[in-house]
Amino acid sequence: TLLIDNREKRMQQDRDYFQQQLQMRGINTQTRSLELGDMIWIARRNLEEIVLGYIMERKRMDDLVMSIKDAGAKQVIYLIEDYNMEEAEKFGMQAIETAMSETQVINGFFLKRTKNIDQTVDYLVALTGKLKSKYETQPLFVIPNSVVFRNTFLNLKQHLAKLHPERSYHISYEMYSEINNKHASLTVRDTFLKMLMTIKGVSAEKAIEIVKKYPTPFQFVKAFECLPDENDQKKMLSDATSSEIGRKKIQPVLSGKIAHIWCADKY
Repeated sequence: TLLIDNREKRMQQDRDYFQQQLQMRGINTQTRSLELGDMIWIARRNLEEIVLGYIMERKRMDDLVMSIKDAGAKQVIYLIEDYNMEEAEKFGMQAIETAMSETQVINGFFLKRTKNIDQTVDYLVALTGKLKSKYETQPLFVIPNSVVFRNTFLNLKQHLAKLHPERSYHISYEMYSEINNKHASLTVRDTFLKMLMTIKGVSAEKAIEIVKKYPTPFQFVKAFECLPDENDQKKMLSDATSSEIGRKKIQPVLSGKIAHIWCADKY
């Protein structure tokens, strides 16, 4: 399914035209308020929605002129429509060509140029068809919501890419919106994760394992308080992660250090 951003009121006429033309050509579309990009593609499985690795930012040539003036956004696929060439030529084609080259070469994003909105529709139909063919015949590796945190997501993706370079990992639409919401305040879970990572020796992987087992500081401290003595408190995290392997496992020394920081009456 192709999701189209509905926040830009000025582009409503184009958006309605997109939907009408795409649906006439058999493309499932839906409008939503997207946190990032003008268009994204998702795969649906029952009630679950998985974001595929393609995000498109669409700009008409006159919009590109404004984005050069305003230092506009950069996305994965940058689609440029030659809509108002008179405005573009007035601004200066050299500056526009430079901006387009920088988007493609320096920022590393794919740039697609179309002549008009109908050619853009053709491109979207072709790209959607390719994505459908690609993902219909292969499994999707989805990162569980419980381990997706805004502060550690990029580190997690890099870690997974090293472990399984042949795989592409995806996240749910829910988590995609959460981690890309620039105005959202940090959740308790995100804040707790940041607090844990200030402790020397606690990596992102270790912090995620702790938060999976104890989602909030209250639950974390409560678990310590339920243990009969200080020795059990020191071993709590090493015991809780004993079945984990590699960097997720918390060794006894670090377990004791974390227990001391969170449970000590005096520092």
